[in-house]
Amino acid sequence: MRVLFLNSCVNGGGAGRSLENYFKHMDSHIEAHIVLPEKGVLGEVFEQKARVWVIPEFVERIHRSAYQ
Repeated sequence: MRVLFLNSCVNGGGAGRSLENYFKHMDSHIEAHIVLPEKGVLGEVFEQKARVWVIPEFVERIHRSAYQ
């Protein structure tokens, strides 16, 4: 099964780290593809488990949580 993941957090934030953890436990029957606005900190990590598509028009989330 092919699954497309959209991740606009590329600088090591919670969403990216959660996806990284998911990939560690992902079922081997899943063909993962991920769209990123740039490779950032996690791009190389994601390339180990997924086909990475860099689309600059997919803008990185710039607003930070009040908890950071």
